[in-house]
Amino acid sequence: MNSIRASLVAMLVAAFSLVSFLAALNGYRASMAQAEALLDTQLEHASDMLRVGIAHGAPAVGTLATGDDFAFQAWRAGQLRLASISAPETQINALESGFHYANFGGYRWRTLTRQATDGTWFIVAERADLRHMLAERVVLESVVPLLLWLPVSAALVWILGGW
Repeated sequence: MNSIRASLVAMLVAAFSLVSFLAALNGYRASMAQAEALLDTQLEHASDMLRVGIAHGAPAVGTLATGDDFAFQAWRAGQLRLASISAPETQINALESGFHYANFGGYRWRTLTRQATDGTWFIVAERADLRHMLAERVVLESVVPLLLWLPVSAALVWILGGW
């Protein structure tokens, strides 16, 4: 009788573990995609603020201090017009509108390139490693409780299997 109970509990816990793992994996992937979209929206806002700032009196040429996790450039007629200190003196990436990845300063960066109506190209960039770390931290806070409840569910299966 005890072996039937042990077999039943083992099968049910294994099945529940598999389902929980698949649910956690699916939730992780979906949440990471949403976090990436949110962070990309943040890059769009940074690009808008840079464009508006230059249009309303920011320095026409020069460099500005930003954190090590954010960089930007403004290019016009093949000339670097404005850049953050953390940005390289060469183009971060090709002047093609959209999201891209680039490598500079020893890191991989998520970039957004846009062109204003006056022909100025704006490139904003955030370090990809920090973006992923932030997104993973948020996502894992929702996945970990699911995994922590696995021993509780195993105990319930054991008790109900014996009943």
